Amino acid sequence: MRVSRRLAALVSAGGLLALGGCSPEPNPFLAVVLVDDRPTLVVANCALNRVESVTLWEIDRDASPAPATEPGPPPYPDWRVWAPVPPASRGALPASLPDAPARLELLGPPPPGWQAGADNSLREFREDREYHVFASSRTAAVDFTLARLRQLKAGEVLSAVNYDERVESEEDFQKRAGKFC
Repeated sequence: MRVSRRLAALVSAGGLLALGGCSPEPNPFLAVVLVDDRPTLVVANCALNRVESVTLWEIDRDASPAPATEPGPPPYPDWRVWAPVPPASRGALPASLPDAPARLELLGPPPPGWQAGADNSLREFREDREYHVFASSRTAAVDFTLARLRQLKAGEVLSAVNYDERVESEEDFQKRAGKFC
């Protein structure tokens, strides 16, 4: 009888956790740095085969975004690149996607084997705007401004841990991300 009650309590607790919507924290696979005064995404070495797309938004804190239910363009200007899924031969498994580059110039041309969005509406960075970049594979998003990136010292990157910003050396970023691969 005692075993049954304990089992019921464990099942109930597990059900409550599932209903609570808890999910694991996002993976810290992305960082941003300035290269020749151009924002550049740094992808963790261990995650190059996990990142299949990158999306960048310009955030205008003064604007009201259109509700998600309205058809039309995204509420903020955006830029996207992704690795297209190659066609599979009949009866065969799909071929693997091309790896993400270790560094990707944001708003630059897509990496070899990748595609750019035909409707990319974000074409240049502005000093008075904040930007939000994220990728596939449940990666932690990084928010940045040009001014914030210019504050980084040589060898430093701006990354995210869970939902918090972090400035760290690129070497420390790679080590920390490696623990999640």
